[in-house]
Amino acid sequence: MANLATPYLFDKRFMASYGLAWPRMANLATPYLFDKRFLASHGLAWPRMANLATPYLFDMRFLASHGLARPRMARNWSASLAEVRRPKQNSQQHNFVQAYILESPMKRDAHLITVPARAIDVGYANTKFTCGHKVARGVPIIHTDLFPSITATLRAGAPFRHAPGTLGADGGISEIDGVQHFAGRGVEMHLKGLQPRHVMKDYCTSPAYLALMRGAMHYMLVDEGNPKEMTIEHLTVGLPLNTFDEYEDHLRELAIGRHSVISRDPAVGERHVTVLDASVIVQPLGALYYYGLTHKDFEMSGWNLVVDVGGGTIDFLAAYDKVPNYERSGAHPESMLACAYEVAKAINPELKNQYGVIQAIDLAIRDNRETVRIGGEDYEMARYKGAINEVLRRGYEAMLNTVGALNDFDNILVCGGGGAVFFEFLREHAPELRRRLKMDGGSTFSNVRGFQVAADYAAKEASANR
Repeated sequence: MANLATPYLFDKRFMASYGLAWPRMANLATPYLFDKRFLASHGLAWPRMANLATPYLFDMRFLASHGLARPRMARNWSASLAEVRRPKQNSQQHNFVQAYILESPMKRDAHLITVPARAIDVGYANTKFTCGHKVARGVPIIHTDLFPSITATLRAGAPFRHAPGTLGADGGISEIDGVQHFAGRGVEMHLKGLQPRHVMKDYCTSPAYLALMRGAMHYMLVDEGNPKEMTIEHLTVGLPLNTFDEYEDHLRELAIGRHSVISRDPAVGERHVTVLDASVIVQPLGALYYYGLTHKDFEMSGWNLVVDVGGGTIDFLAAYDKVPNYERSGAHPESMLACAYEVAKAINPELKNQYGVIQAIDLAIRDNRETVRIGGEDYEMARYKGAINEVLRRGYEAMLNTVGALNDFDNILVCGGGGAVFFEFLREHAPELRRRLKMDGGSTFSNVRGFQVAADYAAKEASANR
């Protein structure tokens, strides 16, 4: 997926497919930088610019000269990624990074690993994250996953009754202000019957948000074999357009530093993740980056509109030639959770604060299911289509009020976990847009995959400047 000038990191499956040995120190999923001795042992030439001890990232010219294939990339996006708003380190952050580098040299073993880039997208409905680059069936991919964006507060001194490997233990624990928070796929095993979910503007300042971020780090650690210490050179996170200006600096400072993540598995225990640097971008920008990288037919010169339909907000980003126009961009604070609440209220107003019920309704809406089962009874979703469309209509009108006329947009990219729902709403209620409507097949992960692209670029730039 890389262009002519872009370096590429190879993993074990890629090397094995060309009959190349894999160094003993590297595991299956870990990209590896090769030195001159390794290349010589396989009869590969060494670029003139590199010396004996320096690891080298191979570009397409080098690979082609040895008959090695290289995945395609739609375009060179380096200039566009430079548009990501990434402030320089302040003196405190600089001293922290320098001290950490001096005290903990980068290496990879069973207890300490360093990864160049990762991404986390904490939404109101789900928390999405990346585990770097993998190879699936011979195709390089950005590995992503998610878990519900809700946390459980564990009672002080109460026994943890869920054995390792069970659903209730599927997640990580972080202590914030003396309170233990559980975040992960098994969170519903720790929730009470009533669990209200609110879409708050200052969401990223809450203990729950930090616990969700660390929950994502828990799964990153699991993916790497649960080392005791993991360093992320660059982490990219995102915010909705309506909170970005106010909370960008706060979120970046929240991400940078050393985070403790606890597993109740006694064989794992407490682990730490240290983030050396971080960047914050508006959520729809991630989708624009990723879609542009993976779709060669997506024309980026001109006006494009990205509509990110998440759990709590519908974000809309206007961009000209990949550069955002923030005057025509914004967010509406009602989205898929609001749709689920309207359905719950129509069935029984008392259902609104029941987490399991809202989850079931939300899933039925997103998957376009005919019925939803609540309390042992099946309810036909067609009866509530009008209530759902009313929420979406308010979001559409809010978008038009900010963006203005849509005539000048060449493409309208719909993404997010509720992207398919809004895509069909637009096709039905604004048929004149059909020719320009586009949607990524993996729209739930579009933003966080774009975050990973931005993090890769930032980590590469930082490495080049060392």
